[in-house]
Amino acid sequence: MRFFALILFLLLSFGAKAQVDRLIFIEGGTEFPLNYSLGIGAGINNNFQFSIRAGLLTKPYDIIILNTLSALGVDQSITNTVGDAFTRGLTIKGGVNYSFPGFYTGAFYSFYNLNAVDVPTDLINNYFGLDLPLSLFDFIEYKLKSDLHNIGLLIGKSFPVNDRFDIGAEFSVAKTVSSTNSISNIYDKNMVQATGIIHEKMKPLYKKYGYLPSLNIFIRIKL
Repeated sequence: MRFFALILFLLLSFGAKAQVDRLIFIEGGTEFPLNYSLGIGAGINNNFQFSIRAGLLTKPYDIIILNTLSALGVDQSITNTVGDAFTRGLTIKGGVNYSFPGFYTGAFYSFYNLNAVDVPTDLINNYFGLDLPLSLFDFIEYKLKSDLHNIGLLIGKSFPVNDRFDIGAEFSVAKTVSSTNSISNIYDKNMVQATGIIHEKMKPLYKKYGYLPSLNIFIRIKL
């Protein structure tokens, strides 16, 4: 979170100049096939820009991350276990870009909060080697959560529409460098023992196979 605090500080520090030179901008678009997002950014000069984006992972992007892991070689049974249950997620992304004539490149950090609900208990038990109680009438609903920390690079190009609007097209690749994984239900928010087992099994999978490529399209408005 210190990274995002630094980005906010830089945005505010250059706010006075940005308001004069129209270097503050807002943007909205999609990072296909990862999320829909909105962001705000500021430029120091004609070369450097800082930005923060907040995103929503939902349909049809809700199974892409686990499908990507599967394509890279992760055990297919993990996608069978939770693939259809990762129905929503939130993302935060902050980075800095450097502009060259005709295009720009950048580096960023992103955080993904993924939530899986209605995961079949028998599948959880079979894959993770647990012995969670089965409920005949589905009174117990288990929730899996994964928090992913990623770093990445991007390259993009801006297509000006007029002096205030432009369209940005980007290609980016992020790598998961760390994750925190847990399980809970309405009766037990911690489930310490089961969480420990799930975390130790999921963490190396995300770290080894967690590559997140995307094609990004954004509309930017200079303020």
